[in-house]
Amino acid sequence: MKNSCKLYNYIPILSNCRGVLSLVMLLITSNLMGGAKSSSSNSERVFSEKIHFSTASSTIERNLVNNSFSIDNIARFLSEADTLRELSIEVIGSASPEGNHTYNISLAKKRASALCDYFRLPANTGIKTVIHNPASESSWPQLRYAEFRASFFPSKISDDNASVNDGDPDKNKNDISHTDGPPTISDDSSPNLQTDNKPENTPPPTISSSNSTRGPLHIIAGTNLLYDAALIPNIGIGICLNNRYTLWADWMYAWWSNRDKRKYWRIYGGDIEVRIQLGHGRSENPFSGHRIGAYASILTYDIQAGRSHTGIMGDKFNYAAGISYGYSLPISSRLNLDFSIGIGYMWGKYMKQHLVDTHDVWQSTHNRSWFGPTKAEIGLSWLIGDGNINTKSTRGDRK
Repeated sequence: MKNSCKLYNYIPILSNCRGVLSLVMLLITSNLMGGAKSSSSNSERVFSEKIHFSTASSTIERNLVNNSFSIDNIARFLSEADTLRELSIEVIGSASPEGNHTYNISLAKKRASALCDYFRLPANTGIKTVIHNPASESSWPQLRYAEFRASFFPSKISDDNASVNDGDPDKNKNDISHTDGPPTISDDSSPNLQTDNKPENTPPPTISSSNSTRGPLHIIAGTNLLYDAALIPNIGIGICLNNRYTLWADWMYAWWSNRDKRKYWRIYGGDIEVRIQLGHGRSENPFSGHRIGAYASILTYDIQAGRSHTGIMGDKFNYAAGISYGYSLPISSRLNLDFSIGIGYMWGKYMKQHLVDTHDVWQSTHNRSWFGPTKAEIGLSWLIGDGNINTKSTRGDRK
């Protein structure tokens, strides 16, 4: 009976302890929920969209696949980028696995650069390239893309809106009017470089990084075999401005002379030309295939075949300007055979002279005015630069 009375005496105390413990647990739970909520609202987020490309192309086509939706989504994101904190943007260029690896890397960089140029991203935007290891051919079209990827922290306004609407989680779903970012935001901060339809158990892709938004510089050096056959050494240099335009310049110089026999073969001058590629023919290289151009030339000369012949000498310089057509045929990975002809107008003055006793005597001065072919070429050209090689336009080399 005494023991029972003692037990009843402890019941109120236990009751009070139970209340205190409940209060402590309530406070701990509230703090944990508040901390989790704060951490969630301040976590890093990632926005990602892919722009797809046609075979062997680095030109953005709005109507290809779902590019129209992706372009609008990226533009919407960039229009609201000023409201985001710690925004970091990178662009990932990709090419399908078939063909030459060096060419694939160059094409992937061009695709990434095309995306940067399209949206006018800052010059310091990071660029990565990814070449996927061989996969089934049906998935190759999905590997020809450039991916826009941005990591950021939501702005304060976004956090406040998130807390106001916590009671209704569906209220914020796909409603950009309540957030500071586009609706396609992923919470995964690690880049996903795998293709959706890529087969399982495929080795990871090879990735290279670059801080430049431009692809490698492509240069072509050539010589006109017609001038070489005429003993006129010459050299030409072309720089690829983009996938279609090339700036070309050449110079020739021959100064052979035998004064005693009055044999002169002295010619020097050069051309400058802007070329436009009409197609890449048998190669995907920008220097190959059909082209047209506009050129300007300058030339002077002193030609005489012997003591009994009349010599012809240019009075200072003669000039020419016109349009040209050409075709460049790949004959190896870095060598092309070039054919071209130019039609235009040539003008200037020239003098005739003849040997009298031991002196060259001037006879007459003439105006040169000619419309017709003013240049011709059968030449060899060498492709210079990283990735500047001929890749055949066949089914096995589509990018």
